[in-house]
Amino acid sequence: MIVPCEDKVDPPLENPDTKAKEKALGQFFTPSALVSPMLEWVSETKAALEGKKIKILDPGTGEGIFFQEFQEHFPKLDSEFHGWEIDPILHEKCIQNLEKAGISKNRFHLVLGDFLQNEKKENYDIILCNPPYLRLSHSKHGKKLIRQFAEDIKEEIPGTANLYVFFLLRILRLLGPGGRASILVPYEFLNAGYGVPIKKAIIQSGYLRRILILDSSWSLFTGAVTSSCILFLENSRDSEEGFLWSRTSSFIKGESIELSEMVWRKIRPDAEAKWTRLLSDDSEPVQNIKNDDKNSPNNNYVTMSEDNRHGWVPIKEFGSFRRGIATGDNGYFLLSEKDASNLSIPKNYLRSSIPKAQYALSPFFTGDDWNTLKSQGAKVWLLDAKEVPNTNEQEGINKYLEEGIKRGVPKRFLPSKRKPWHSQENRGPCRILATSFHRAEVRFVFNQSPAVHLTCFHGFSAKPEYAHFEEYLFAYLITPHVRKELESRTREYAQGLRKVEPGDLNSLLVPDFRKLKEAEKEKIGKLLHNYRNMIRPWTPGRRQKGEKGIRNPEEEAILKNIETEFLTGL
Repeated sequence: MIVPCEDKVDPPLENPDTKAKEKALGQFFTPSALVSPMLEWVSETKAALEGKKIKILDPGTGEGIFFQEFQEHFPKLDSEFHGWEIDPILHEKCIQNLEKAGISKNRFHLVLGDFLQNEKKENYDIILCNPPYLRLSHSKHGKKLIRQFAEDIKEEIPGTANLYVFFLLRILRLLGPGGRASILVPYEFLNAGYGVPIKKAIIQSGYLRRILILDSSWSLFTGAVTSSCILFLENSRDSEEGFLWSRTSSFIKGESIELSEMVWRKIRPDAEAKWTRLLSDDSEPVQNIKNDDKNSPNNNYVTMSEDNRHGWVPIKEFGSFRRGIATGDNGYFLLSEKDASNLSIPKNYLRSSIPKAQYALSPFFTGDDWNTLKSQGAKVWLLDAKEVPNTNEQEGINKYLEEGIKRGVPKRFLPSKRKPWHSQENRGPCRILATSFHRAEVRFVFNQSPAVHLTCFHGFSAKPEYAHFEEYLFAYLITPHVRKELESRTREYAQGLRKVEPGDLNSLLVPDFRKLKEAEKEKIGKLLHNYRNMIRPWTPGRRQKGEKGIRNPEEEAILKNIETEFLTGL
């Protein structure tokens, strides 16, 4: 679970064993300021409004902060607390905290065990939860959960699903009629492929009423690069489709959030869509509201904008983007020139590579740039030894492979899938590269070197018959128009970090370059040449000086002219 705690000025020193346990169980700390809106939502559950006894569930109690805060906020409500906790230390701590909060033992029922293995069907009026954030990575435990829950929701669940989504699916089954739930989860599932069956299950339940997106400044998961959201559920009849959404952009981190002060918008998305691009739309807001029952009908649903430019085609008409080479152990497979020399590894077992996005900060990367990196001692040689004879001439490479075996490299996930383990994917250099992670915007690089790219970039592989259009495609991709389009397609993580997937790039529409006239090709070529000459000189591997985020107005003007040629020329 994500273990909530009060912020402290002087936190105690971390115990390494405790840190390892938190990582293994998916435990993460979260600010107590988020408890307030979660309690505000569930306080209007049907049982509470009717003055009946309330059954409250927390499937991962941690130290029991939800139960403590609920008791403090609503001491007069007739409530009983039901919780699950897999960590014996936290389980005992929770019991102690509830007793200190004045909750008698006959009012709380805490189970030491795995909530997901509980098959008992019991309804609850209120569910509050910060489920574990833990990548299962096709583990045995993950496969077991996938089989179990795929049968439950009648949908196939990908092996990349995170542990928290199974908590969410189980919660949907336990929320009683008229009940409400507040669930704090990473919002990566709103965009991820494994999130599609989860979103289908949520939509089919009809329980989702609101989503509050916690902007990247609310970095909740220490050591995990992801942002979060709060799902507000209610098991009640609602003839309207869709739900309300808002963001915490108007709140300072640590400041208490009140739902009644939020500006909410209505949306009716499809489960197959990437929701975060829809949840950033500047559509007309619904009035500030506290209770959904008071919401007037609103049919201004937010939908994904359709690009219907006449004569344009999907980018996949000319080729497609793919992720870069994943070695499975960069520390072993990447070598500097000095490393390769000292180890006596022949050059025929090495490939030139671009392993870091910061090594190619200019829009144009050449063989000379790669040589500069090599001479600076950068680890830009990629070990790719497909066949290694056991001869005296190959003594250096054989010794290094033996060292890899001692280090356990062949047992790592990706190397264990390759034959032989010391070979790499059969990928050639790509001329157009796109950064996989970014903060300001996706960067495109025209690669004129023989270097292959690693996962820091996605690479465009052109169809052989259209390879001669790559320069024009690159010219289009660096325009402000594409920059704006990709802003809505990327997945947002913590602290302003964003990720673009190959599928996001492959969903772009592009001009049909086959229809370009010779005069148009010549003009675009000249503009691209001028743009290249205008770019400030840079040293590969070193960040350029100047204010971050400030773009040269003259460079921007040329990019705008290129954009105009494409948007009006065809």
